[in-house]
Amino acid sequence: YDQGNTYMKPNTVSYSTVIHALAKSREPGSAERAEAILRTMFERYMNGEKDVKPNTISFNAVIHAWACSGDKRAPIQAEKLLKQMEELHSLGNDCMQPDLSTYNTILHAWANLRDKGSASRAEQILAELEEQYEKGKSYLRPDTITYSTVINVLAKCGEPDQAER
Repeated sequence: YDQGNTYMKPNTVSYSTVIHALAKSREPGSAERAEAILRTMFERYMNGEKDVKPNTISFNAVIHAWACSGDKRAPIQAEKLLKQMEELHSLGNDCMQPDLSTYNTILHAWANLRDKGSASRAEQILAELEEQYEKGKSYLRPDTITYSTVINVLAKCGEPDQAER
Protein backbone atom coordinates (compact mmCIF):
# COMPACT_ATOMS: atom_id res chain seq x y z
CA TYR A 1 0.00 0.00 0.00
CA ASP A 2 2.79 2.44 0.91
CA GLN A 3 4.18 1.84 -2.59
CA GLY A 4 0.96 3.06 -4.21
CA ASN A 5 -1.14 -0.10 -4.53
CA THR A 6 -4.45 1.07 -3.06
CA TYR A 7 -5.94 -2.42 -3.35
CA MET A 8 -3.57 -3.56 -0.62
CA LYS A 9 -4.58 -0.92 1.94
CA PRO A 10 -4.61 -2.42 5.44
CA ASN A 11 -7.69 -1.92 7.60
CA THR A 12 -8.77 -2.76 11.14
CA VAL A 13 -9.52 -6.38 10.22
CA SER A 14 -6.16 -7.00 8.52
CA TYR A 15 -4.21 -5.38 11.36
CA SER A 16 -6.19 -7.33 13.98
CA THR A 17 -5.57 -10.56 12.07
CA VAL A 18 -1.81 -9.98 12.15
CA ILE A 19 -1.97 -9.15 15.87
CA HIS A 20 -3.95 -12.33 16.49
CA ALA A 21 -1.39 -14.38 14.53
CA LEU A 22 1.40 -12.90 16.65
CA ALA A 23 -0.50 -13.85 19.81
CA LYS A 24 -0.89 -17.42 18.58
CA SER A 25 2.79 -17.67 17.59
CA ARG A 26 4.07 -17.32 21.15
CA GLU A 27 7.40 -16.28 19.68
CA PRO A 28 9.74 -14.24 21.87
CA GLY A 29 8.91 -10.57 21.45
CA SER A 30 5.56 -11.22 19.79
CA ALA A 31 3.64 -9.30 22.46
CA GLU A 32 5.80 -6.21 21.94
CA ARG A 33 5.37 -6.55 18.18
CA ALA A 34 1.60 -6.90 18.57
CA GLU A 35 1.49 -3.78 20.73
CA ALA A 36 3.62 -1.91 18.19
CA ILE A 37 1.07 -2.77 15.50
CA LEU A 38 -1.71 -1.44 17.73
CA ARG A 39 0.26 1.81 18.11
CA THR A 40 0.66 1.96 14.33
CA MET A 41 -3.10 1.58 13.97
CA PHE A 42 -3.62 4.50 16.36
CA GLU A 43 -1.13 6.68 14.54
CA ARG A 44 -2.72 5.99 11.17
CA TYR A 45 -6.19 6.51 12.60
CA MET A 46 -5.18 9.82 14.21
CA ASN A 47 -3.70 10.88 10.86
CA GLY A 48 -7.09 10.52 9.20
CA GLU A 49 -7.22 6.87 8.15
CA LYS A 50 -10.63 6.04 9.61
CA ASP A 51 -10.62 2.45 8.33
CA VAL A 52 -7.79 1.43 10.69
CA LYS A 53 -9.47 2.50 13.94
CA PRO A 54 -8.52 0.04 16.69
CA ASN A 55 -11.43 -1.72 18.38
CA THR A 56 -12.10 -4.16 21.21
CA ILE A 57 -10.97 -7.05 19.02
CA SER A 58 -7.65 -5.32 18.28
CA PHE A 59 -7.02 -4.61 21.96
CA ASN A 60 -8.08 -8.09 23.06
CA ALA A 61 -5.68 -9.64 20.56
CA VAL A 62 -2.77 -7.64 22.00
CA ILE A 63 -3.84 -8.50 25.56
CA HIS A 64 -3.95 -12.16 24.46
CA ALA A 65 -0.44 -11.83 23.02
CA TRP A 66 0.79 -10.58 26.39
CA ALA A 67 -1.10 -13.30 28.30
CA CYS A 68 0.55 -16.02 26.19
CA SER A 69 4.00 -14.44 26.11
CA GLY A 70 5.45 -15.96 29.29
CA ASP A 71 6.86 -12.51 30.04
CA LYS A 72 6.85 -11.47 33.70
CA ARG A 73 5.51 -8.06 32.62
CA ALA A 74 2.50 -9.62 30.89
CA PRO A 75 -0.27 -9.01 33.46
CA ILE A 76 0.85 -5.43 34.09
CA GLN A 77 1.06 -4.70 30.35
CA ALA A 78 -2.35 -6.30 29.84
CA GLU A 79 -3.86 -4.15 32.57
CA LYS A 80 -2.28 -1.02 31.06
CA LEU A 81 -4.07 -1.83 27.82
CA LEU A 82 -7.30 -2.33 29.76
CA LYS A 83 -6.92 1.11 31.34
CA GLN A 84 -6.28 2.60 27.91
CA MET A 85 -9.44 0.93 26.60
CA GLU A 86 -11.46 2.24 29.54
CA GLU A 87 -10.16 5.77 29.00
CA LEU A 88 -10.85 5.70 25.26
CA HIS A 89 -14.32 4.26 25.83
CA SER A 90 -15.11 6.97 28.39
CA LEU A 91 -14.20 9.54 25.70
CA GLY A 92 -16.92 8.15 23.45
CA ASN A 93 -15.10 5.40 21.56
CA ASP A 94 -17.77 2.74 21.90
CA CYS A 95 -15.85 0.31 19.68
CA MET A 96 -13.09 0.15 22.32
CA GLN A 97 -15.22 -0.98 25.24
CA PRO A 98 -13.62 -3.72 27.33
CA ASP A 99 -15.72 -6.88 27.37
CA LEU A 100 -15.71 -10.06 29.42
CA SER A 101 -13.11 -11.59 27.10
CA THR A 102 -10.80 -8.67 27.93
CA TYR A 103 -11.01 -9.41 31.65
CA ASN A 104 -10.83 -13.19 31.23
CA THR A 105 -7.65 -12.82 29.19
CA ILE A 106 -6.11 -10.57 31.85
CA LEU A 107 -6.98 -13.20 34.45
CA HIS A 108 -5.21 -15.74 32.21
CA ALA A 109 -2.13 -13.50 32.20
CA TRP A 110 -2.12 -13.47 36.00
CA ALA A 111 -2.50 -17.28 36.04
CA ASN A 112 0.51 -17.67 33.77
CA LEU A 113 2.65 -15.46 36.00
CA ARG A 114 2.46 -18.01 38.84
CA ASP A 115 3.34 -15.38 41.42
CA LYS A 116 1.94 -15.15 44.96
CA GLY A 117 0.51 -11.71 44.26
CA SER A 118 -1.38 -13.09 41.27
CA ALA A 119 -4.03 -14.73 43.41
CA SER A 120 -5.06 -11.59 45.25
CA ARG A 121 -5.06 -9.58 42.02
CA ALA A 122 -7.27 -12.21 40.32
CA GLU A 123 -9.71 -12.02 43.23
CA GLN A 124 -9.75 -8.21 42.95
CA ILE A 125 -10.51 -8.39 39.23
CA LEU A 126 -13.31 -10.89 39.89
CA ALA A 127 -14.77 -8.62 42.58
CA GLU A 128 -14.61 -5.66 40.15
CA LEU A 129 -16.42 -7.67 37.48
CA GLU A 130 -19.13 -8.77 39.91
CA GLU A 131 -19.57 -5.18 41.08
CA GLN A 132 -19.83 -3.87 37.51
CA TYR A 133 -22.37 -6.57 36.68
CA GLU A 134 -24.45 -5.65 39.74
CA LYS A 135 -24.36 -2.00 38.62
CA GLY A 136 -26.08 -2.99 35.39
CA LYS A 137 -23.26 -3.88 33.02
CA SER A 138 -24.77 -7.21 32.02
CA TYR A 139 -22.05 -7.82 29.40
CA LEU A 140 -19.51 -8.12 32.27
CA ARG A 141 -21.31 -10.96 34.03
CA PRO A 142 -18.59 -13.41 35.13
CA ASP A 143 -18.99 -16.77 33.41
CA THR A 144 -17.61 -20.27 33.79
CA ILE A 145 -14.35 -19.21 32.13
CA THR A 146 -13.97 -16.33 34.59
CA TYR A 147 -14.47 -18.48 37.67
CA SER A 148 -12.37 -21.36 36.31
CA THR A 149 -9.51 -18.99 35.53
CA VAL A 150 -9.62 -17.46 39.02
CA ILE A 151 -9.58 -20.95 40.54
CA ASN A 152 -6.64 -21.78 38.25
CA VAL A 153 -4.76 -18.67 39.44
CA LEU A 154 -5.36 -19.60 43.06
CA ALA A 155 -4.19 -23.18 42.48
CA LYS A 156 -1.11 -22.24 40.40
CA CYS A 157 0.06 -19.45 42.67
CA GLY A 158 0.72 -21.42 45.79
CA GLU A 159 -2.62 -20.77 47.48
CA PRO A 160 -4.57 -23.98 46.81
CA ASP A 161 -6.52 -23.63 50.07
CA GLN A 162 -8.06 -20.43 48.67
CA ALA A 163 -9.07 -22.28 45.49
CA GLU A 164 -11.35 -24.49 47.60
CA ARG A 165 -13.51 -21.46 48.41
